[in-house]
Amino acid sequence: MGSTSIELRLLVERAERLLKKKGRAISHQVMADVKLVSQMIIAYLDGSYRQLPWATIAALGAALFYFVNPFDLVFDAVPLAGYVDDAAVLSFTLRALRYDIAQFQSRLGKGEREAKLAQNREPLAVTDIPSGGITSDSQQTADE
Repeated sequence: MGSTSIELRLLVERAERLLKKKGRAISHQVMADVKLVSQMIIAYLDGSYRQLPWATIAALGAALFYFVNPFDLVFDAVPLAGYVDDAAVLSFTLRALRYDIAQFQSRLGKGEREAKLAQNREPLAVTDIPSGGITSDSQQTADE
């Protein structure tokens, strides 16, 4: 694993610790944005999602770095205003990368749905089959 990968993982860990520590001071949207950025970086690093261009990973890493850096445009120690600039940088980055993010979320959602289905899948018992047999939704609609 290269030094860049290690640094990105440490950055993600630091962002997650900051979210836990400062959770009340940070809006829910910013928390969701940070979590999404973290997920994307980790998925890229662990190889589970490699469709992201390197420039996207670099931009996500830079936005996450800005979030965890307490000495940015508006110091994070300033009450309420300290995270406004962080939120703006995250929001701008996510808007700029909306195509890559949509692709990632689509894949993530699909994977979660498949996992839930597989987890909840049980074999059909004979009593689960309707007396008229198994029909498609279109046939049921036509019959009704």
